[in-house]
Amino acid sequence: MVGDGVPHTKWLNLFINDYGGQTEYRFYMNSIAACFAGGELAVEAGIINLDLDRIYKVVIGDMIHIRDNTVRPGSVDYKALLSDFYYKNLQSFLIFSDGNRVTTEPRSSNLVGRVEVDNRKIYISKAEFKKFLVDKQLSPREFERTLERENILAGTEKRRLSSGWKAGTGATPPITVYVFNSALTEEIVAKTDE
Repeated sequence: MVGDGVPHTKWLNLFINDYGGQTEYRFYMNSIAACFAGGELAVEAGIINLDLDRIYKVVIGDMIHIRDNTVRPGSVDYKALLSDFYYKNLQSFLIFSDGNRVTTEPRSSNLVGRVEVDNRKIYISKAEFKKFLVDKQLSPREFERTLERENILAGTEKRRLSSGWKAGTGATPPITVYVFNSALTEEIVAKTDE
């Protein structure tokens, strides 16, 4: 049995059955499978004499308790984070509506985003948004993957956020921005009309 991968597969399947096989648990899956497969090999070789099944039940029980009583890795509402960022930085956004007419000018010299209501696009400085995510201890990569799957994040591009704004033309160089397809633009219009 040594070297044929069977102990690892056995513990991996057991973990998936008991804990779950979601991709966000892959680190745990591999750690548990490797540790208990190694333990099984050590028992077979006479190096240790431990009841691995009993130890596994305690470990998996504790892990399930932690999983069920804390925030789950996949439970972050990334779409809501987009709104949070917008409202936190409202004074730093340039908003266009009604055929590319500036409807709201930024009240801050630090332009971080641009909203084009007519085409339902939001452009946000990638560097600024990554800082925002890191401050919240969230993964920018997971944020990108999640919103790409939901067809909210259209990608990234180089763009001058102040383009088309007479007061700010040339004020900002082209930067890398996230491009979002978003219903948030409707919410923004409703707020600016109030």
